[in-house]
Amino acid sequence: TFDPLIQAQSGAMRDQGGTGDPVFLRIAASDYSSAILSAYAITAALFHRAKTKVGQQIEIPLINSAFAYQFEEYFNYIGKPDKTRLANLGTSAAHRLYKAADGWFFLSCENSSDWEKLCDILQPLGPKTNSKNWMQFLEETFSKKTVKYWVMTLREANIKCAPNRSIREIHEDAQAAYNGLTTETTSFNLGKIRLQGLPFKFSRTPGKLGLPAPSHGQHTEVVLSQLGYSCNQILDLKERRIVG
Repeated sequence: TFDPLIQAQSGAMRDQGGTGDPVFLRIAASDYSSAILSAYAITAALFHRAKTKVGQQIEIPLINSAFAYQFEEYFNYIGKPDKTRLANLGTSAAHRLYKAADGWFFLSCENSSDWEKLCDILQPLGPKTNSKNWMQFLEETFSKKTVKYWVMTLREANIKCAPNRSIREIHEDAQAAYNGLTTETTSFNLGKIRLQGLPFKFSRTPGKLGLPAPSHGQHTEVVLSQLGYSCNQILDLKERRIVG
């Protein structure tokens, strides 16, 4: 796969630039984050091997890292300036975002063989070359049918493309589900909820998210008891609103 395709599929293009049209991120964020997560996972696997004398295989799919680096805390903070959104949708007619009838998708067919496949599908009038003159034709053509139609049609011809989704659609993404990026747990006040799973795939110690986020002060008494506080001391702290 290629970084721009994963950017589109994971929601990075749609969600991380603000409102309006999606943006092609020039930095290969999915590639770089996969390398960072790989180093983290290797360290964890080496720790496991030191304890057990057993090694294991590690996988860090690009789609996993692309979801992982989009945690909201990485992007939103108090006093964040509202910057103007970039308007560039890609680098050429064959490598850019296109708007379909019901959304956007990213097309990547920069080599000549892929470009010829695209021309055969669309059967346009004109030379079979990848030039800027094709930009308007492709924009008009792709706008007439849905994202699903174009992605299915292009992939059947082995042309690289990906739907431009929001990260909120992670639970409807078949590849994300296959890679273990979705999980379910029971919340203390919401019942059964769906969460983003772990980006790492360990062959021997896969890990899981078994607990939801606790309610406010849910473990206060347990923690303070383990630290040696008596029931009366804990009650006193609560009454004075020192702890929740």
